[in-house]
Amino acid sequence: MPIALDDVRVWDPLDTAQPPERWLRWAVAAAAVTTAVIVIALGTIAWMGVSPMLSAFAVPECTEHDRRLTEQLAASPILTEVRHGLTRTGSYHAAPCERDSDKQGIAAAAVAAEASMTRDAVIAYYRGLLEEGGWRVAADGLTVLLCAGQRFDSQQVRFTLHGSNDSPQYQLEIVFEPDRRDLGCDSA
Repeated sequence: MPIALDDVRVWDPLDTAQPPERWLRWAVAAAAVTTAVIVIALGTIAWMGVSPMLSAFAVPECTEHDRRLTEQLAASPILTEVRHGLTRTGSYHAAPCERDSDKQGIAAAAVAAEASMTRDAVIAYYRGLLEEGGWRVAADGLTVLLCAGQRFDSQQVRFTLHGSNDSPQYQLEIVFEPDRRDLGCDSA
């Protein structure tokens, strides 16, 4: 029997007189496919292991060497000695596994220069201390005022001097990596 065009009805979602079964079947199928894709994606991520992706947020484990080295660096003459015209205003040290360490071992000190002491005099003073202590001082033109490296207790460490033209405050830092990776002044 031939079908007349008058007998064919096209489904219109805005027509409330038509039953919504077809639309409901489509919506349920789309939701099932979406859910399956999400479950498969999450399962794949779990199967691949998320630990490599999260390792960037992990706090490294400290060894006794890391803790001892942090204490030794905090007592370094570079951070503890100040000349006339400089005042030590603070200090800080943390092993690589401690919360505020930024995953590096760090020993730091803050100093303030009197108004009569120029920035060049501060740089010259610390450059002299570094050279006397056997540090390899890097060439100028870096993002820091002064940078030097040295092997300390079989570990490569890096010293940096930070300061600005606008302030008589200076920050001294000695850092090291817990995996004994060599730090150069190019990464300062």
